[in-house]
Amino acid sequence: FGAHCWHCPWCFTMGKDAVIPGYVEKWSVKKMAAVEKPSREREYTACFHGADSDHLAIYKYANASVRNDLQTLRNLPRVSIGYRFDRVVDYFERLGTCHFCFAPKGLGYWSNRLYEVLFAGCIPVILSDEIGLPFEDFLDWTSFSIKWPMDEATPDLVQHLQNLVTNHPDEVERMHANILENRCWFDYNSELEECSPYRGILRALAKRKAGRLRTHGRWWGHQRGGKRKKK
Repeated sequence: FGAHCWHCPWCFTMGKDAVIPGYVEKWSVKKMAAVEKPSREREYTACFHGADSDHLAIYKYANASVRNDLQTLRNLPRVSIGYRFDRVVDYFERLGTCHFCFAPKGLGYWSNRLYEVLFAGCIPVILSDEIGLPFEDFLDWTSFSIKWPMDEATPDLVQHLQNLVTNHPDEVERMHANILENRCWFDYNSELEECSPYRGILRALAKRKAGRLRTHGRWWGHQRGGKRKKK
């Protein structure tokens, strides 16, 4: 690992491969649901509490410098940015008071933080350029998240989010409502028969099977009568 860590953006083929959502345990889901606040009662514009390469050196090898960029925004007004909380319940409580939660690239293209913040009712701001998102073929991610270029995690981003909160509160509330409506697709303990990760995975696989062309291989007709003659 370490310096030998590398990513393979060409290993994932949209329309062929399916993304499986990360797992958030039932205990965490229940704790976050208990402390999340309605959209208009949230105190902070944007939040992020996690490690960067100054805190964990391994992030130096994973092109995760966006985490360091986020830490430089910690002194801006109405943001809560810093390292991890000592108690996870305090972290959950903070998420429940934030309108937007940064979900930066982790050691891979994705991070389980993306799914955690959804269960806190916090609108994710995805900062991972090559990420593949689950169920994109039938879920409108643009209705409940923002995806921003990693190299533009600057004060302008925070200003953009603050403008949404101040001048377009109905839009923010709509995105929050869409989170509540759609997060069952990421809840492995969902009791809704037609809305769960299991149902979503089956649906995604069925779509790929229906849309993928059949192939007979590169050649055919040479199985009988010995080996295919070389030209």
